[in-house]
Amino acid sequence: MSEQPHSVFLPGLGFRSARGIGLAGPVTVTRENDQGLRVMYLASTDRGTELAFEVRDKDREGACMIGPVDNAWMRAIEVRLRDGAGELVPRSQRLGQSFGMGMHQYGFYRADVPFEPLPLDAERVTLELRGPLGEWDVALDLVPLAQAAAVFQTPVGAEQERRGISVKVVGMAITDANTVLEIEASALPPVRILAVGARVIRNDDDRLVLIDEHGRRLEEIPSSELSRPDRADGSHTVAMFPALPDDARTLTLVVPGMVIKEGDEMLELELPVTEPMQARFGPYPVRIASAKISDDVRPGPGEPPRHGVEVRFGSAGWYDDGRVLHPERIRVGEVERSCGWGRGRDPEFLTLNVELPEGTSAPSVTLLEPVVKVRGPWEIAFSRP
Repeated sequence: MSEQPHSVFLPGLGFRSARGIGLAGPVTVTRENDQGLRVMYLASTDRGTELAFEVRDKDREGACMIGPVDNAWMRAIEVRLRDGAGELVPRSQRLGQSFGMGMHQYGFYRADVPFEPLPLDAERVTLELRGPLGEWDVALDLVPLAQAAAVFQTPVGAEQERRGISVKVVGMAITDANTVLEIEASALPPVRILAVGARVIRNDDDRLVLIDEHGRRLEEIPSSELSRPDRADGSHTVAMFPALPDDARTLTLVVPGMVIKEGDEMLELELPVTEPMQARFGPYPVRIASAKISDDVRPGPGEPPRHGVEVRFGSAGWYDDGRVLHPERIRVGEVERSCGWGRGRDPEFLTLNVELPEGTSAPSVTLLEPVVKVRGPWEIAFSRP
């Protein structure tokens, strides 16, 4: 008897171990006034239980579109998962969660919430939602992932090394509409792989490309769900492409770049910086447009102005095929603090915002551990299974 493939492809998630349980497909519950909740997926393996749901609420969606966006109500939403015995399933500390408003597949509100793994013999769980979006109790029947997923992964194992970084095509899955690749990058310490291509979603020049032996190019289909790096390990990713032509047999995956952290370099700035300056963040040239204590610091979109430090930071070019994107961490005075960032009117600069206790100041700010974009390309040739 042949051995069962070790991974399956799950739409919206990527490749997961076939030794797990999950939904056979999305589950939708509707109410009056066109209100609805759809569980997009649930998959439980040894890495954790990954669950995503979307809510459709026309009244709240309309209010958000015509007025100022207030994110505070989202923080009041409670999401719980109960097992078949009614016990709460603990939240995962390894996997990250996300939530937000916007145009999604089903509703205007989406949440991706991780829990600890379920027993492999679990047959049913209940999703509980409480708060501003109403009270929902959604029963979810579970089946083995090998039964729920129709597409198994075929191992590939081809790789290429460049600049001390190896990129491997681990395996692929071919569906009726798409070609999906699992990709893994590795490097020797002190280099740490943060993401393949881009840290959030691969767009434009960051997208991967498949080229067949006839020179036909298949560009990656951007997907925030599939390409999003794991919070704990950005060295793995999944890329989805259009379906392969029937006569495509020899393929080359082109990876244009990599996001890495390769050292503990720091850049200290005495406050204030009132004139644009250039400096080195490790070996990489950077520009500082300004750095100052301000009462107009905005930690996030829609947040009111607060007291803190604002640093306008940008790259000043490439060094040895690498350029700085941003610092991984930041220290104000002697205290390391959380940092938010965004783009202002000048797209060449990133605005770093650090909130401080009201009325406090600091003599300096120190940027820690440069996050670096390394340009390729890596070109991995392999045969279609």
